[in-house]
Amino acid sequence: MSLSVTTTSIDPVTGEITNQDPYPKDGSDLAGFESWRHKVYGSDALISRGAVFLPKLFAEDLFIFGGDLILFRKELERLIDVIPEISVELGIDVEGLQFRFGNILTATQYAIREGKAVWVA
Repeated sequence: MSLSVTTTSIDPVTGEITNQDPYPKDGSDLAGFESWRHKVYGSDALISRGAVFLPKLFAEDLFIFGGDLILFRKELERLIDVIPEISVELGIDVEGLQFRFGNILTATQYAIREGKAVWVA
């Protein structure tokens, strides 16, 4: 099983999903393997670099919207800057990490522009 990232529309009153955007067919929805919840996103390599949102994937899916999107984007940008170091610590190839973190960042930037939410599950 794989983790995917998608964007959704949300009800501004309840914060619930009202419409999930279709998954792209080009692989830009790929966010990692299910095992990455523990091996990558919940790892000390990310937590020690100040990650707050991504480590939540260890125990639950992420649903990020509103003002948290800006903070999430900043977290992703900081981590992407140090992917070579994270790669060494985790024993995962740089390209694989960059591709999946990049997919999450792209979805986050889109959600910010369009007033949507990001859902990583």
